Amino acid sequence: MRCHPADRAADYLQRGWWSADTIDALLRARVAEFGDQPALVDPPNLAELTGNSPGRWTWTELAAQVDSLAAYLLSLGVRAGNVVAVQLPNSGDLVRAFLAIVRIGARSPHLSRCPTENTSWCRCAGGLARSP
Repeated sequence: MRCHPADRAADYLQRGWWSADTIDALLRARVAEFGDQPALVDPPNLAELTGNSPGRWTWTELAAQVDSLAAYLLSLGVRAGNVVAVQLPNSGDLVRAFLAIVRIGARSPHLSRCPTENTSWCRCAGGLARSP
């Protein structure tokens, strides 16, 4: 599946706006380069959105969690080319889910979460749906 016309992609590559590196390759390079330095921080209002306390992760911790979630998705039968829908607030959970999905070669459409009383959301790692 291509998201952009070939001529646009070629132009962006030529201009240096894009590279041929995959998202997973870029993540692995950052882990190797920055290891125990901070990589990801939840928004300070995460508890208001989900009831969970905000977290912080180093590149090494982020990579380990991406590995774990990717293995879990594979155990559920998710494979390269599959589409995995994830609906989460802008948080570490969303970043880790996206990176795990990309790692196994699946795709994930962006689903915004509107914080309303009637909106349900899905925690990808737990496979549970709940309403805020």
